Amino acid sequence: MITQERLEGLVNALSEEIREWELKVATEKSSSSSTSVAPKFYRKNQRTEEALRNFNHAISWFLVEIDKHIRKVPNHELMVQLRSGYYSKKTEEEGPRLTYRQVRAVYEGLLALSYIEEETKGGYSKERGRGQSTRFSPTSEMLEKLKVLSYNSNNPSIS
Repeated sequence: MITQERLEGLVNALSEEIREWELKVATEKSSSSSTSVAPKFYRKNQRTEEALRNFNHAISWFLVEIDKHIRKVPNHELMVQLRSGYYSKKTEEEGPRLTYRQVRAVYEGLLALSYIEEETKGGYSKERGRGQSTRFSPTSEMLEKLKVLSYNSNNPSIS
C-alpha cells in the first residue's frame, strides 16, 4: 500500500517528467514548421492551475490503479476511458477531478515514456450502442518505481 506522502512524491516526479516530454514534443513540432517564430519555451496550451491539479490527480489515479493491480485486488483490470463523453457526464465537484484532456495527456505521456503498455485499444460503436475501455499494463520500469516506493514506505529507515 502506498502512503499518501510517497504517492505525492511520485506524482510530482511523474508530472514533471510527462510535462518535459510534452514540451519536447511541442518544441519538435514547432521547429519542424518553417514559419514558426515562437520561442522554444513557449507552449500554446499551457495548463492553468486548476488543469495542473486535475493533471496531477489523473497521475495519482493511474498510480493507485496500478498499485491495486500489483496487490492483486480481485477482479481488478487496468483500464481507462479515452472517450470524452465519459468524463463530461461526471458531476462538477470541488477540488481536483478526472477530466478527459488530463487523463488523455497522462495516458499518452506514460505510454510514450514506456511506463505502461497498451494491451487493447478501446472503442465505441454507435450502431451497437456499446464500447470497450482501453486496457493497459504497467511495464517493469513502472513496477520498479512502485515496488521501491512500497518497500520504502514499509521500511521507514530507508529514505
